[in-house]
Amino acid sequence: MVRSYNSAVAICIAAQGIAVVIGFAVLMAWPPRHGEYLLVPVGTNAAASLLPTAVAGHALLIGAGPLPNSYIVRGDRAQLAGLMMAHGVVLLGASGAACGETAVAA
Repeated sequence: MVRSYNSAVAICIAAQGIAVVIGFAVLMAWPPRHGEYLLVPVGTNAAASLLPTAVAGHALLIGAGPLPNSYIVRGDRAQLAGLMMAHGVVLLGASGAACGETAVAA
């Protein structure tokens, strides 16, 4: 009986740890309403239509992203999210750390 209680406690602690990690991952990737986004093509022919679709959604191109064929743009989530998903492009919140930006000491 003590063994089953200990294993149940261990499973509970592990599940809570996993929930915390997933929660942080979702919060980091969740795009803000306005700001910089990482556009990652995942659908068929998504890489070819990524930039024209982003411009159609009034996005400002910042530069190339850290993943192949990905780009960092600045814009509005309401204008970009549906348009990007319809073309096979995933819209992620682009933090400086996630996009390979490094701090420079002044």
